Amino acid sequence: MKGPLPRLLRLRGALAEALPSDDVKDVDASALAETYERLRRQAESLANELGVASDEFDGQFPEVAGRPVAMDGPMHTWAQRKMHNESVARTAATLLRQLAGFLGGLIEAQALVQQITADEMAAAREPARPPVGFR
Repeated sequence: MKGPLPRLLRLRGALAEALPSDDVKDVDASALAETYERLRRQAESLANELGVASDEFDGQFPEVAGRPVAMDGPMHTWAQRKMHNESVARTAATLLRQLAGFLGGLIEAQALVQQITADEMAAAREPARPPVGFR
């Protein structure tokens, strides 16, 4: 399948599989942040191809969701690192959900464009009809 719609659908599928449950744990922070950054780059490329301005996309989706920190070190800072990592994971999960919604909008727009194009082609292929009314 050619065109942006199949690529959008595949990317949305990847996002759906990457989305965590509502319970985001700090151990997921690195994976979620890296997944967001990777899928964001792919979405930005597709969005730009479809005419979405880079500044509009960048305004909605920051390049980085945050950087988790290692959980080793003194025990007194462990709780702070854990809270930081949970915050990074929640941010990445939220951005992944927003990105999925954005892709859903692009998919709907492309489906409308393709439907309109298909309808226009069908109308163009129809033989000319005689005018309605009396002769």
